[in-house]
Amino acid sequence: MKIHLIVVLLCLLSIQSYSQSFTGDTWATARETGQASIVVTYAEVPKYSEMINGQPSGICFEIMDHFEDFVESRYGIQLNVQYKSIEDPTNWGAFMESVRSSSGGVFGLGDVSITEDRKLQYNFSPPYLSNVAILVTNKDVTNLSSIEKIHSEFSGMTAIVQRGSSHDKRIQKLQKLYGGFDISYVDNSADKITKVLSSPRNFTYIDFPNYLESVLDGVNIKRHGEGDDAGEKFGILMPKNSDWNVVMQSFFRSNGGYTLSDQYRESLRNNLGEKILRLTDALAAKD
Repeated sequence: MKIHLIVVLLCLLSIQSYSQSFTGDTWATARETGQASIVVTYAEVPKYSEMINGQPSGICFEIMDHFEDFVESRYGIQLNVQYKSIEDPTNWGAFMESVRSSSGGVFGLGDVSITEDRKLQYNFSPPYLSNVAILVTNKDVTNLSSIEKIHSEFSGMTAIVQRGSSHDKRIQKLQKLYGGFDISYVDNSADKITKVLSSPRNFTYIDFPNYLESVLDGVNIKRHGEGDDAGEKFGILMPKNSDWNVVMQSFFRSNGGYTLSDQYRESLRNNLGEKILRLTDALAAKD
């Protein structure tokens, strides 16, 4: 028990050492002065939120560009957007902690799943994308016949997980229900794929867009369809004390729905591809 507590404390200290807090102007200040400085921070996620040659790139950054245009056109308020990253933007736990401990007009970008637990600590935008979580392994692993048999068919294997992610919660639930495997933690999604490719004794969950990108890039991972978990939705993150949530809600409702707009669909197509656009349409039809 003492060793377990020490490990937990060390993990928390590691997250805190890499995280930092940001402060942006409140919406109340923006309404009063006609302008505001906001902070946009991010987790390094290819196609979603990343810096390429020093420039912000990805679907999430484009959504924030559209949000900035909306605030100016609807309310006549000029936003000064400051892009700030934590020391290690691939450290998911540190990114989440940074947004949680920030205040005012701070927005966190990435493939952040909206969950009931997280709603207790953060404000979220409405969903900007639906997702299917995909269970993947090395290509040499025999197909999982059903998720209920993971305790026997994946017996002795190790689940590779980013601590604090929605996949972490998913894996812990599977372990509690069925058991039969261990859990090992990494800081970023790239390490998950590396470890899965390096050994047929490892498995992990990744989001569908990342899986599709890996397949298109020729990465030799195997999808186990019996482990698919649908129903997740991604949102833009804000501190719990932020009063910008009402503005973000208005933005997503504008003009009949932002995610139905041509500009959103074009951003989705440009960043994630036509196949993801079709998947999004299919998932939306099921909602």
